[in-house]
Amino acid sequence: MVKLSTRVLVACSNLISRWWPPNLGRYEDELSYSRWQMENAVRSYDRLYAPVRSFQGQRILDLGSGEGGKTTYYASRGPLLAVGIDIDAGKISRAKAFSREQGQGEACRFLVGSAQNCPFVPGSFDTVISEDCFDHYSNVEKVLREAHDLLRPAGVFLVRFDTYYNWGGSHLYNFIRVPWAHLIFSDQALIEATRIISARVAAKDRRGRRRETYAEQAEREIYQFLHFVNRISLRRWRKLLRQQGWRILVEDTQCTGRKIPVFKLPVLDELYNSLFYVLQK
Repeated sequence: MVKLSTRVLVACSNLISRWWPPNLGRYEDELSYSRWQMENAVRSYDRLYAPVRSFQGQRILDLGSGEGGKTTYYASRGPLLAVGIDIDAGKISRAKAFSREQGQGEACRFLVGSAQNCPFVPGSFDTVISEDCFDHYSNVEKVLREAHDLLRPAGVFLVRFDTYYNWGGSHLYNFIRVPWAHLIFSDQALIEATRIISARVAAKDRRGRRRETYAEQAEREIYQFLHFVNRISLRRWRKLLRQQGWRILVEDTQCTGRKIPVFKLPVLDELYNSLFYVLQK
């Protein structure tokens, strides 16, 4: 029997979905997520990275490169080398395929590995990037130390992610369209609602996708929520940077979307943020 809290969450999500439909277009085919990553990388580079760090002639490491769209685009910005590393062998395989599709050559490489223990000697890179990953790493402290070791003197670490208490911190927002739902409803309600909503989206689909596709995507996102969302807060992130002695060149807590000054106040800054940091060793 479906609990009342789950029914309330589903009803609220269905209401909001009339204006903000579930976003599943990035999963249309095997390489669609890579293309979606590339589109985001163009915006990230133009608005955030390029004003503070040209990639021309750089040796770049992209931690948690996923399906390779970001790394492939960064390789087109003139670096000597762009390396993407991810722990998921399937993602690395798709990243290589996408890079070949885009015509990238020797300047773009991908390999399977952990951001906590990269297979490179210290000082190998001028720039290290971590985009949408620090809210997933199981050992945030170790990844920060690893990035520090891999950078050359005066090298920079470009970091982008949203903390857990932000509106979509559960990473179930592709199905559940209620902002901050994970702060209101139990984990079990979130999981049940995701499954119910995915089934309803599948039933209404008119594009000929297999209904199982929606269920599979829902289960992947549920698994990620349970095992790969580390629930890091802005406060903890700032504390770690102080403890490890990083030099903060840029701190932007509302780097995407509309900037709302009131959400820069203590406590409220946890609820509405999208972080961009430029760190120097």
